[in-house]
Amino acid sequence: EGNINLYITSSLPKENGDFTSYGLLISPTVGLCQIRAIGKNIDTDSYGLKLQSTFDDLKKSLDSLYGNGEETDILLSGSIWKNPNDWMMGLIKQERFLSAKWSSDHDYMKKNSLSTIWLEARAQTESSGYILLQYVFNNDKTCQSEIDGERKNSL
Repeated sequence: EGNINLYITSSLPKENGDFTSYGLLISPTVGLCQIRAIGKNIDTDSYGLKLQSTFDDLKKSLDSLYGNGEETDILLSGSIWKNPNDWMMGLIKQERFLSAKWSSDHDYMKKNSLSTIWLEARAQTESSGYILLQYVFNNDKTCQSEIDGERKNSL
């Protein structure tokens, strides 16, 4: 709701059992611009071990297709959630980030008209989280311009 041209579905022609729903950003003029895959709920501990393991497995699969993604695993300076058993709370408070990014340098990305792929671990509670995977296509800038134009027209 409130997102222009974003459609939610629970299935795609090529499904992956790790994901439960998908957001499709579709422009009326340039077509599909983004695919956002929302992962299954992952029950874990306060250390986030199962969430981190799922992230690592998906990253390895994506690395094998698109080359080595640039991984970011950081805790912001000054965060009180610095102990290993605070890992999930750090994610909840958005003071810890675990993500990976692939850019369009790889041939397989070029072949599929992809500009960027994002993989991110997210927490819902101290004991559960999910993975977000986002594919951004080369036409996304045009798509975003159309969305901005539609928002302005509604004012």
